[in-house]
Amino acid sequence: MAELDKALRERAEERFGARAYEDYRLMLGEVDAVLVLTPDDTHADLACEILRAGVPVFVEKPLDITLERCDAILRAARESGTRLHVGHNMRHMPVVRLMREIIQRGDVGRVRTVWVRHFAGHGGDFSFKDRHAEREHAGGLLLQKAAHDLDVVHWPAGGYTTRVQAFAYTRATTRQPCPDHVFPAGFVQQRPSASAPSPRLGTHPHPRSRCQVHRRVR
Repeated sequence: MAELDKALRERAEERFGARAYEDYRLMLGEVDAVLVLTPDDTHADLACEILRAGVPVFVEKPLDITLERCDAILRAARESGTRLHVGHNMRHMPVVRLMREIIQRGDVGRVRTVWVRHFAGHGGDFSFKDRHAEREHAGGLLLQKAAHDLDVVHWPAGGYTTRVQAFAYTRATTRQPCPDHVFPAGFVQQRPSASAPSPRLGTHPHPRSRCQVHRRVR
């Protein structure tokens, strides 16, 4: 693994027996693939360099925070011929796979509407308390969290969005961590969930969108 923080490198080596590097470039000749799990706005720079080095890349969603940077990743993968995978992990959930199979078999007839509501809960609370609230570092909840929802609409429906109607509003409040959630020791303390909203709030915590897929699914 590669990590800039020395303490985290040492912890990873001790806990997982992994060899940890400060510079990710030093490990590219020793691995079969790389998982890019860094802040959203760093994905393109890292993924493009790794892909051009001929190492397959798994990029955590979203690909990046602008279309231009996403296109750069896709272009690097195409030009280098290196495998690229985006972390839409919900495709592997049994309920989503079953839903797709039911639709593909035609059990429910022609699908005309797919409705999704994402109850982000505790995870959504983080999204306007730390760097995710700042437009230069993130794309807001619609990109950060609803990337899952959009993919779960597209994949079972067998198409991609061609038209979009959307709106959002900015409202953020201070909220204590939910007592029903169980986290590893120290996790809540490392997160700003009980703090006030970021003073640089530039993203919209409450987005709504209506998409039309090319197969007339809404």
